[in-house]
Amino acid sequence: MKSVIRLPRLCRAVLALAFTLAGTCLVFRAALADTAGDAMLDRCIAAESKLNALQADFTLQGSDITPISGRLALRKPNVAQITVNRKGSSDRVVLHSDGKILTIYSTEENPHSREAADVAGGNITRDCEVLEAAAFYNPDLLDRLRFGHRAKLIATATLMGVPCRVVQVDGGGGSVWTVYIGPDDLLRGYSQKVVRDGANITRESRVTALKVGPAAPQVTLAWALPKGARSVEQVALKRSSPASGTGADEQGLLPVGQMAPGFSLPSASGELVTLATIAKAHKVTLVNFWSAGCGPCRAELPELSKMLTQLRGQGFDILSLNLGDDAATVDKIWKDGKLTMRSVLHGDKISEQYHIQAIPTNYIVGPDGKILARFIGFDEQGIRQALAKAGVR
Repeated sequence: MKSVIRLPRLCRAVLALAFTLAGTCLVFRAALADTAGDAMLDRCIAAESKLNALQADFTLQGSDITPISGRLALRKPNVAQITVNRKGSSDRVVLHSDGKILTIYSTEENPHSREAADVAGGNITRDCEVLEAAAFYNPDLLDRLRFGHRAKLIATATLMGVPCRVVQVDGGGGSVWTVYIGPDDLLRGYSQKVVRDGANITRESRVTALKVGPAAPQVTLAWALPKGARSVEQVALKRSSPASGTGADEQGLLPVGQMAPGFSLPSASGELVTLATIAKAHKVTLVNFWSAGCGPCRAELPELSKMLTQLRGQGFDILSLNLGDDAATVDKIWKDGKLTMRSVLHGDKISEQYHIQAIPTNYIVGPDGKILARFIGFDEQGIRQALAKAGVR
């Protein structure tokens, strides 16, 4: 088995939702003045800022993701234990920070990755679309929801027996953000509707069994990796994959011999990167899909960089297409890792065209734009054999 993150990305996947509104009763009334909505949101930001500890169950669901549920145990400034369960999968992901090291562990194949914990908890919920968790460490995220628009207090709601005020922000163009604020002024739920390529994308999250402050049990610092856990690098090295890139795991991807979908996307530095132009100028181009919150992806990047350094002079190039992160995040990863390949943003805009099921995923493309091989996960031996077959050794 390969060390990958199945989409929706698990590390991004401290996500989860119960899109069903079971136990939720909305009682709408005429929208109050904008000042009331702004004041309510400001009270929520202040209450979240005062929190030192939080424990809760969470759910997230949306029109474009697999439902996920789990448990949050958070303590400021950067201590956490988060468990994530994905619907339809026996895999469970644990994110643990002892205040110094953030560990991401998956029960499937027992892989784990480690990195320094951000001093303010930023990477603990990196790419985490459970707003309730991210706002615990960074309440200013709630202020950013306004995007220059005024919030409106539009309704009351009862979420799982908890009375809430409903604050809505119209982002324009059909996009709407809604937060549910409990009687203690803390977040109990969040929903969003955004319009992407003419389609409505919806997300909705909930937190229940909320305990805060002294009532929240201390987040354990003594958690240890289970016996048999291996680093993502060890898993990748031990994995045996078909060298042709045509094995069963790859059958859901675009077939070998088909034209790779074209794209022109910005790099982290702002230049426009066009696949056809890059591919035509090289014997072989590797198109890599990854995300900052994916442990296997982060382990793969330096290996790809080494490969490019070795083979660049033989007509080899790599385009690393990021899924969902901003330019600053990608740029920092590139600078910290001294990575040599081209970093390309907004890979999520074309991921469906490439049938991306999990990350990392790698396509090898010839100068004519046709797919030579493709791999789910990092298969260095298979990639090198495919390159050699194309004349790059």
